[in-house]
Amino acid sequence: MEMTYEAVFKKAREIVNQHDPMGLICIGCPKDEYDTEIAMILKNYADAKDEDELTKIVWEVFVQCFDEKFVHPKEKYRPLARDLWNLRKRESDN
Repeated sequence: MEMTYEAVFKKAREIVNQHDPMGLICIGCPKDEYDTEIAMILKNYADAKDEDELTKIVWEVFVQCFDEKFVHPKEKYRPLARDLWNLRKRESDN
């Protein structure tokens, strides 16, 4: 059975919050702080052919939302993208 968008979004939120790419959750921002970025990532993540493409998508979303001068280099987003890629694989296996 395929996961619903809401279920995927919830799992993606858990992953993004765990990685806390901009350090916002650890300073007390609400759990929905990255929801805009998550929605943008999920809009394009089905098009990613591999983890490298997903890393680029994730990085580009954060650049668009936070400006490149505040965002880490692209490779810093690889662990986050890897976890999202694994979520995508689990989703497609169901």
